[in-house]
Parts: sequence; structure tokens; C-alpha cells
Amino acid sequence: MILRKQISRLWTKRAEAMLVAQELMRRAASEGRDVSGYAIEICNEAGRSLSVVTFRQARLQSLGVGSLVRSWPANQAVPSTSPSSSNSCTGR
Repeated sequence: MILRKQISRLWTKRAEAMLVAQELMRRAASEGRDVSGYAIEICNEAGRSLSVVTFRQARLQSLGVGSLVRSWPANQAVPSTSPSSSNSCTGR
């Protein structure tokens, strides 16, 4: 039961991240900036990466092409899609 709640919360956070990414892309586009290489990383309280929502995924979602696509297991390296190489969860 606890795992089911955790998974549900993660999908809720991914959906929220999709909406945030879409809004940030709209704002960037109105300013003539390209942020399609950015990503939002979802972390747990310990700072461990649970999932990544790329702005490209959010764009596809807004076009109705994608689903709440891929998440990476906590024990697997998350691909770097943001302009900086730092880990946003841990600040490294």
C-alpha cells in the first residue's frame, strides 16, 4: 500500500513538472530563448534522483504526442539533459 502511494505521488509530481516545463518553454519562446535542452529533476527528501522530465518530453506531451514518458530508477544514472553538468538534487 505504501509503495502504491509513493508511485502515485511520483506520477503526480511528474505531471506537475510537465506543466511547469510547458509554462517555462512558453515564457522562453516569448523571449526568443531555446530551453528545449533543459530538464526538471524530481528528487526524494534525501536528494536522490527519482525521475527526470525533459522539456522535450513536456513539448511532446503538450502536442498530444507523448505520454508521461520515461522515469529512471533511483539506482540508475540519470542522463544529463540540462545545460549544466551539476546534479540539481544534491547541488553537485
